Amino acid sequence: MFYKTAVKNFRFIRQLVRIAMVLPVVGFIGLFAYDALGADTYQVSARPTLRVKAPVRQTLSRDEQCLQLAIYYEAGFENMWGKMMVAKVILNRVASRRFPNSVCAVVKQKYQFSFYWEKKNPWKRFPPKKKGEMWHVSGLVAHHALRDLLVYKEVWQCAQYYKRTDNVGVSKRSQKFFSTLVFVGTAGEHSVYCDPRDISRERLYALN
Repeated sequence: MFYKTAVKNFRFIRQLVRIAMVLPVVGFIGLFAYDALGADTYQVSARPTLRVKAPVRQTLSRDEQCLQLAIYYEAGFENMWGKMMVAKVILNRVASRRFPNSVCAVVKQKYQFSFYWEKKNPWKRFPPKKKGEMWHVSGLVAHHALRDLLVYKEVWQCAQYYKRTDNVGVSKRSQKFFSTLVFVGTAGEHSVYCDPRDISRERLYALN
């Protein structure tokens, strides 16, 4: 009788010890999961950081898809500034009277974006078959850009044009056209330009 009681007590104590050992682990996992699910900051790059109030939807709108396509093929391999610059240029064009008034129309405008009109690579008009990290990050930038959740560089407020800094793939005719624009800085592997008509005299003097 005494032996059975001792065995029961021993088993009970052993269960208590196991519970005491497991509880801290469960608590740590719970806190980690709560922090991950409740976080409102989605950090894509060390600089800049994207802040949103809700997770990004799995299905993007038509404009988001067009913007994602442009960001991916124009600046997929570039840093976050390069991706944001492409988004800003397209949105600036949408807001301008000199360009179409929708994202998809701007992206598909004839002879504007080389990735879409380049005859050598017609497949670039469509999403890539293998959708890796660059594709999803491009979608994230597009989603945030269309909701005005990105903080751009101030000099990009008038940016409507850009070209590669090394001039690869830039024709002499295009270089002549860019010489009439105002250079406002670089982003990723691109030089960014504004139309002089969109800049005040004081701002134009400061840039020059």
